[in-house]
Parts: sequence; structure tokens; C-alpha cells
Amino acid sequence: MNTTKALFSELVYNFQSERWNEFELPKLFLRELQTLAKLLGSPSYGTKETLIVRLLAQRELRFKLARFTDNSEELAISYRRSSRLFAYAFHMISSRWLPLSIAFPV
Repeated sequence: MNTTKALFSELVYNFQSERWNEFELPKLFLRELQTLAKLLGSPSYGTKETLIVRLLAQRELRFKLARFTDNSEELAISYRRSSRLFAYAFHMISSRWLPLSIAFPV
């Protein structure tokens, strides 16, 4: 089995694999990235780079949400808190009290 097929197979069957990263995903062909996106329920269109960013973002989001599987109330509280913070930051940016580079550092 060639290395690309082995990598694809590992990523399909092991979502917690260390190989889910920005160094390994570019080794896959566009069609394999599209298949991974479809399996995860995300859009499968776009360039190879777009799919890689989308897949990594979705994986990170799944890991963040995984800690709330037992208690959905914690998720609601966390969501409300982050929504308020985002709304406050947006208000400060739009009223020019807070520069964008400070609110959302790169």
C-alpha cells in the first residue's frame, strides 16, 4: 500500500490520529480530501488548500465540543459567554474604541 493510501486510511478510521495536521494533509490528493470532507459532513468543494483549512477547523471544533457531550447546559453557558464577548469586541471595533489587531491578534 503506498504512503498516500495508508495516510488516507488512517485518517478515515482514526480521527484522533496525530497525522491530522497541516503537514500531512497536503500529501493527500484533492479527491481524497473531498472524500474526507464528505465523510465529516462539511462542504467538499474548493481548492486543496481550502479543504485542508476546512478539515482542520472542523476537527478542532469537534474536539472543543466533545467535552460538552455529557452536559449540554455547559455548552449553552459557554456559547452565551463567548457570544457576549464577541458582541462586545464587535461593538468596540465598530465604534473605533478597539483596533482590530488588538481584538483579534494573528
